Amino acid sequence: MEYYDLVIKLHGFISTIFTLIAIIIIVRSIRGWYFKKAYTKLDQNISVLFLVFLYIQLVLGILLYFVLDYRTGGAASIKEATEQMALRFWALEHFVIMIFTLFLSQLGWIFIRLSKFDLNKHKNALFYFGTSTLLIFISTGIGLFWR
Repeated sequence: MEYYDLVIKLHGFISTIFTLIAIIIIVRSIRGWYFKKAYTKLDQNISVLFLVFLYIQLVLGILLYFVLDYRTGGAASIKEATEQMALRFWALEHFVIMIFTLFLSQLGWIFIRLSKFDLNKHKNALFYFGTSTLLIFISTGIGLFWR
């Protein structure tokens, strides 16, 4: 198995784990907000895991971004990539959306940490992590549609 294949499979595997973490954090945030539950150490740990897996995905994504697969029609340059819609999406739009998602999630973590009330922590977790997850799903879905 080549380096590119290994990284792309690892990226997909980590994405699956991230999706499970995202679902857990969204459900716990809705439950905490609706039932006015305390923002526990478990909620905090899940939020940190959410961010850790996003950063892992960033590193893997950067590896994939700079290691274009020439066997499947990958472009040798950004100029070539911008001429092919599917390749341009993965090389440019997906990358920019993921950087924005990471920024949004990190901002949400800051607001969660600064919030004094548990209800606000749950609301911030739901808004920032939920929006980030939605952007990731939309970005990945569009990319798979253009393949």
